Amino acid sequence: KYPSFSDKIYLLGGQSQPGISTDLVQEFNIQSMQTFQADWRLPTVLRAFAVAQDSPSSVIIAGGICKEEPTRQVYRVRLQYTKSKEPFFKALGQDLQTGLSFECQTLPEMNFPRSHFSLTLRWTSQDFELFAIGGNQDQLMEVFRSK
Repeated sequence: KYPSFSDKIYLLGGQSQPGISTDLVQEFNIQSMQTFQADWRLPTVLRAFAVAQDSPSSVIIAGGICKEEPTRQVYRVRLQYTKSKEPFFKALGQDLQTGLSFECQTLPEMNFPRSHFSLTLRWTSQDFELFAIGGNQDQLMEVFRSK
């Protein structure tokens, strides 16, 4: 079973200072109204990217500005529970869920580097299509499969 992105609000990347991208991830706990540093980071420093949720436990991150240049990169980030390494619980045959980790998968790139845009997802019978709309490039819309 995978955890859900709906339990918390995740603040992904952005700028740590004007013009300086970051790979930091913060968690905002809706019930306590507090923000914490997450135990995981984005695969690279990134800002001005777009995100679309493709399952309750994973999101697609596309484009953005990486190392001061627009990028074509596309990633899927999936949250997953980590298991206890404590011998006591293993001896009892219990899988104690002790925290969260993430798995990052690199997907096929977009056709053009793009930042400051919207990303939406449409399911087809076998997979999904991603629509990159707008941005700071001349292309208005791009449709691509990232599976």
